[in-house]
Amino acid sequence: MTRRRDGAYYLFSDYDLRAVCEGQRERMKAAIDGADADAIRAGDLEALTEAYVAQFALEVPELAEGATSVEVDEAQVDVSHDPRRFIRDRDEPFHVPGIRATYFVPYRGDGQLFKFQPSTFTTVVPAVTDLLEDELVFRIERADQDVAATKAAFDRVLSASLHELT
Repeated sequence: MTRRRDGAYYLFSDYDLRAVCEGQRERMKAAIDGADADAIRAGDLEALTEAYVAQFALEVPELAEGATSVEVDEAQVDVSHDPRRFIRDRDEPFHVPGIRATYFVPYRGDGQLFKFQPSTFTTVVPAVTDLLEDELVFRIERADQDVAATKAAFDRVLSASLHELT
């Protein structure tokens, strides 16, 4: 996945979902065209349809509602890119005491689809700290102790991510 400057990964930005769907459609068409015609004529059409759908369907990720968990730790937060702070050398990290909240959002489905750009999308590209096999990880750092503000930031990022899924 494409990384941002802060090490996070952009969602919905690496590949073209339309091309994947078209490829699946073509593979399914080729499988049907190559199938034994007598078996298709003699077989149960509904069962055959279900078998092809099961073989070629894409399992769109679905977030598990209400299952988000969070871990909050004290951390040294890099504020070198904060425009409200006077820092002479912004190329070097400048750390201050703060907190790091890590939000874990479980999902079901094919997580690889988080890498694909949908046919309709916004210019806001959500980012995750990590994309695991069954959960998205969002890390929010603050140069203070305001845990509630991390929740508000997380909600904004998650809302942008959900918008791309619909």
